[in-house]
Amino acid sequence: CTQTVSALHSTQHNRTKMGVDVPFKQDPPFVALHPLVVINISDHFTRVRVNTGTENAFVVGAMLGTREGSKVEIFDAFECMMVEGSEDQVDMVFVRERLKLTQACFKLLNKEYEMLGWYCSGDSLSAKHEAIHKQFLTETDGDASLFVMLDAAMAVNSRRDLPVFVFEHEFKHSEDGTSTLSFGRVPFKMETEDAERVSVDHVAHARPSDGGSQTVAHLSRVRSATTMLSERVENVLRYLKAVQEGSVPVDHQMLRQIKSLCYMLPAMDTQEFRSEALTEYNDNLLQIYLASLMKSANKLNDMVDHYNVSADRGARMRFPGMER
Repeated sequence: CTQTVSALHSTQHNRTKMGVDVPFKQDPPFVALHPLVVINISDHFTRVRVNTGTENAFVVGAMLGTREGSKVEIFDAFECMMVEGSEDQVDMVFVRERLKLTQACFKLLNKEYEMLGWYCSGDSLSAKHEAIHKQFLTETDGDASLFVMLDAAMAVNSRRDLPVFVFEHEFKHSEDGTSTLSFGRVPFKMETEDAERVSVDHVAHARPSDGGSQTVAHLSRVRSATTMLSERVENVLRYLKAVQEGSVPVDHQMLRQIKSLCYMLPAMDTQEFRSEALTEYNDNLLQIYLASLMKSANKLNDMVDHYNVSADRGARMRFPGMER
């Protein structure tokens, strides 16, 4: 199941949102991003933001995957630690230990993943990103060429666009022989496997932390909605009483809206509605009765089979008319 993130192919949107001019890279690699990576980055950012109370928390992590020619597939990610007291220095000792442990786990599943880059949170590029990227390049001998940025502010303001951007570095050489590191946007696709679809669906329909059922969670949401509706109705009643007492000036437009809302209520008490509700109620009862009847018939059939087996060993008796 492959979905193309077409919204991320807009350079103009990128320039207005990211705060810097980051055009798409020429001849970019084919990048396939798996949802587990996005979930890990989002979870890392959320935990740090809640624990520190910082809305624009900055988190850093490493990404793992495979590289086959020009195709790069990112499967997993793990969080990294910054050097204490520094904002642009990653604790590479921790990264090496975590990478060694993670690769050992994946080898048990016959999967060979390498470190393809790193991720962070933010909405613009700065010298800090360049410094961190150089550390990962040095650690992987230039293989960690990608980095992913999660824009949490965009996630709040936009419900449709995926707030994820993929970049790849490139070196620009000047006439004096020096080279400058720069970044270019890389389009990507979201790809999922069967196992990932199960896990993502479980996260999307996560159960409460107390282990309750989904039915309880659904009923809790229904109760919250009903409570909110009751509060709104009470507000309308208080407003009408205040208008009647003269403590609030009369707003004829508001009164007309309330009147039209009240006219909608009798539509639920018509003869057609009562007839349809009664028919649906009877149909549901009939289904319950049929299910109970089938269950009783199955139990009776099992009892007859057991009796025939036990009686066949002796006098080979049968229930008259019950032979199969």
